[in-house]
Amino acid sequence: MNKVFKIFPVVALFVGASFMMTNKTNPIRTDAIYNNEVVTIYLDKTTTIAGLGWWETDETYAHVWDGNTDIYQQMVKVSPTLFTYDMPADKWALFTESSRGIEFYVYNKGSDQNQTYFTDGAYLKNNELNYFILKSANEATKQSFEVKNYQVEQVISEISTLTCSSTQIQVQAVVDKYDALRALGKTNLNTWEVDTGVTWYQRLSYLAQRTGATFGGSSQNYYAIPQNNNLVFLAYIGIVIGLSSLAGFYLLKTKKQ
Repeated sequence: MNKVFKIFPVVALFVGASFMMTNKTNPIRTDAIYNNEVVTIYLDKTTTIAGLGWWETDETYAHVWDGNTDIYQQMVKVSPTLFTYDMPADKWALFTESSRGIEFYVYNKGSDQNQTYFTDGAYLKNNELNYFILKSANEATKQSFEVKNYQVEQVISEISTLTCSSTQIQVQAVVDKYDALRALGKTNLNTWEVDTGVTWYQRLSYLAQRTGATFGGSSQNYYAIPQNNNLVFLAYIGIVIGLSSLAGFYLLKTKKQ
């Protein structure tokens, strides 16, 4: 029985330390929350520029109504036809109803042909849509568009360029971008068909198997959160018990001597 009591503090100390090391090196991974980060909005003006040349201007603006404040922000030029706006996380989170949202314009809002229609922010957020593609060149009315997810469309475009002659490196680069998509983006590519009966994911998966590319290599759509606080608490208890017991045995041994 004496031996059992002697080994108990060592076991308690080891268990506590093991829990602490596990908590430090193996964080839980989970899908990132779309509300809690900056969301980049993309505006493609290609079609409108072709019909209304003055839309090819750096004076391109986003107008956001978040339910409390009007925000007017000049967009960042990526190319003559593509502009971006980084929506602050706290503003994106306020897109909870159809009256809140975003629209775009060039030069000023004095005439309809210089503006787009207003978009329902809750619809954008709930469907993870951030890519506005203008589809009109109206000379007297506001411009219309279709809206998609920019990252999903990029992956679709890159899958389209892959062939049976593509290398493992080329396919792996696209697989990594697929891995980096959010759950909804992956669901879309897992169900949208590139050909009858063949989804975008199935095409990518076939090429990955053919070249040796592997899924699961990207963690861009994940973030680490701490382990359950109860486990951490138990780990500390284990360490305290272990150290206290060892100290007690040391005192008893000193007394006997």
